[in-house]
Amino acid sequence: AFAAGTLIDGMDCMIAVRRDSAAGLVLVYKTAGSTPYFGFASAGSPANNSAGAGSPTLLVDGIQLTGGGSVTAGTLDAALTSGVWHIVEFRSLDLSAWTALGVGGFTSLMLNGALGEIQLFASGQDANRDLARAQMAAYFGVTLP
Repeated sequence: AFAAGTLIDGMDCMIAVRRDSAAGLVLVYKTAGSTPYFGFASAGSPANNSAGAGSPTLLVDGIQLTGGGSVTAGTLDAALTSGVWHIVEFRSLDLSAWTALGVGGFTSLMLNGALGEIQLFASGQDANRDLARAQMAAYFGVTLP
């Protein structure tokens, strides 16, 4: 938990994650069981990948996913293949109303694998984000394009 106003509208989030099964997952949520989340991956789901976090652009392993600010949960699900590490990036999140973050326990959707690291940046910090992505890729063995 943290004070209101700590996070802003216009944040980028980078997450190193490994899925160990194809079960649906929510990467980050505001509070347990609440609606605001981002990183919902579920096969066949038409829902946007975020609720209460704006309309972020998504990248996996440095490649932007199709859908712009409306990437579906199914598209994210297909990009996060099981058994290998990936770097998921959410750009331009609106986290201004968030005062807490949780990982891996959004009602019945759990993180079915491993979480390596989460980094948050104010949008526009491209050099810092690029350096963090390169360091994560080297540490977790992710091949970037």
